[in-house]
Amino acid sequence: MNHRDVILEQLSPAFRSEAAQWFMGRLFSLPRMAHHPHCRCFDNHVLRLGPLVLCLGCTCVACGAFGTVFGVLWLCAEKWSLVEGLGTSGFVAFGVALFAPTLIQPFFQWKPFKMIARGALGASIVLLWFGAIALLPMSITGFALRFVFVVIFAMVFRATQWQRMRYASNPCSRCEGMVYPFCSDNRSRLGPLIAELERNARPEDAPFVAFARAIAGDSADGTSIEIAAIRDCVAAPSSPGGCAHWSPGRHG
Repeated sequence: MNHRDVILEQLSPAFRSEAAQWFMGRLFSLPRMAHHPHCRCFDNHVLRLGPLVLCLGCTCVACGAFGTVFGVLWLCAEKWSLVEGLGTSGFVAFGVALFAPTLIQPFFQWKPFKMIARGALGASIVLLWFGAIALLPMSITGFALRFVFVVIFAMVFRATQWQRMRYASNPCSRCEGMVYPFCSDNRSRLGPLIAELERNARPEDAPFVAFARAIAGDSADGTSIEIAAIRDCVAAPSSPGGCAHWSPGRHG
């Protein structure tokens, strides 16, 4: 059994403890309103408003959608003749046009363009659903067309998600340091987390507490650990393998 296997064998029970599950859950948690790590690698994916970190995509989609909802409501109240003139085909055409930047955005990661594309996506969704659901006639043909629209919308949504996963770049791949959540921008969170872990840990959690302190470079015996990757380490008691995907970098 090599050195790595010995370490995994020693740590496996510790990673299954309640304290370990709490610590790893908090360590890998993301800002509630951001959905992304708040380190500098993800600056292109978040909006920073003082201490508040917001997901760029969700925020811009929501702004575009809510703004368009108010615009459509105003048109319905003040310019109904224009709404009738545009009809389903007009609103759907505008919605498709506003959706087009979303297909370009995975290949063009300039932040201002991303904000425009995500805002246009929010507007597109409102216009498409208003045109196809609200304006189609209440007839058998109208309901059939509504069903076709929902099916096509779902298919395009899935295809767009696949495109983003396939072609959008991973910000962590450009980071020269350790991977999140052990990168330098996230190190400031480790100290308070470990202090809270120590306050709530039981005596049998000592091996995991020592491991956590070593990760932070604050081990009592000077031990330090660099993490290359860590996944699925918080295993259920019945799960075999425990921390089988833990990849240590350097010990010393």
